[in-house]
Amino acid sequence: MQKYKILKAIEYILEEGMDVSTAADMVGEKSETVNKWLADYQKEQDVKISQQETEFIEMHKRVQDSQEEIRMHRSTYELIMSHPDPAAEKVAKAGWEKLPDKLKHKVVTNADCVDCGATIITDYVMQGDVEGITLYGKCGKCGKSMSTRVKK
Repeated sequence: MQKYKILKAIEYILEEGMDVSTAADMVGEKSETVNKWLADYQKEQDVKISQQETEFIEMHKRVQDSQEEIRMHRSTYELIMSHPDPAAEKVAKAGWEKLPDKLKHKVVTNADCVDCGATIITDYVMQGDVEGITLYGKCGKCGKSMSTRVKK
């Protein structure tokens, strides 16, 4: 019952524009009590807003980090597409030939485009190293740069 009174008094004040003494009369409490409820409510709201601001700042940072990662990926993509490393390409092709056809198909159709969410990589070049093979290519749907990796 007390919680109902608190919520009703706050509703009267904030939503209906009543003054504190009128809201207090409506719920059968003293003005001082309703003032305390209102102050507590405002503190709770301030805490919620502060938490939301913190979450927003953290989310904004994650977005900026992701954008930087995408820029780095795209610059690597451009570099590799324009100047592929022949030795790394040879390693990749040798490793690629050893993979079963089903796995090759899975690799090519399960990449992840950060722009449109499509999963097919096309027009790719391969680069290999001791950790595996990376395909650098274009999204089959939107044409933006993307890559996918097969680990050894």
